[in-house]
Amino acid sequence: MMRILREHAEWMVVEKPAGLLIHPTRPDGTPTLWHQLVEAFPTEKLSLVNRLDRETSGLVVVARGSGAASVLGKMIQARRMEKEYLTLVVGKSPVEGMIDAPLDRLGKHQPSEIYLKRWVCPGGYPCVTHFRRVGIRRRETGECLSLLLVRTETGRLHQIRVHLAFVGLSVLGDKIYGPDEQCYLEFIRTGWTPQLERQLWFPRHALHACHTTFDWEGALVDVESPLPEDMAVFWESLIPLE
Repeated sequence: MMRILREHAEWMVVEKPAGLLIHPTRPDGTPTLWHQLVEAFPTEKLSLVNRLDRETSGLVVVARGSGAASVLGKMIQARRMEKEYLTLVVGKSPVEGMIDAPLDRLGKHQPSEIYLKRWVCPGGYPCVTHFRRVGIRRRETGECLSLLLVRTETGRLHQIRVHLAFVGLSVLGDKIYGPDEQCYLEFIRTGWTPQLERQLWFPRHALHACHTTFDWEGALVDVESPLPEDMAVFWESLIPLE
């Protein structure tokens, strides 16, 4: 279930759990964040200001009424709403970094079995991601993992996952941009299996929208969401390296 973290007469900031769709993609009754919002506020005209992938957890800003939707939407377009993410990545990350590389749908440039897959492509859409290492640990089997705080200048589909994979730091549990894209195709066919667990180590991509800030009528709105339990438990199971 979603949690309301901050509520205002014209907007709210909610926390979406991993595995919950943002909005319906087909009329099959699949639960979504949108359904939960409509059930909780049946008389209001709500709009989702930002969106998260199904497996991504964290903060979603919701406008209450068309006026607020317009104002908040313009903030997003003008990049005046800051968003940060926590993610676990496979590998030893630099202390900090910036990735400036254009993204596009991979299938427009070369054959791809996954229609929605993005990649760094010359002539693609401009895209900038900043990251800072928060911690580094290792599994008992020796593999390093890093905990990163990530900030995006742009908001392209799969941006963080693609950019980090591009520099050799794929997000833990990522079925598309992780060790083998066939993991995604297998997951679609079979669901989560012991074989996928051996390959990916974590049942979803470990990405969490943890922090958002924006100005509302001259006051700074600042909302945070801590590392969710599934990511925290996995991280604490690792051996610290620093």
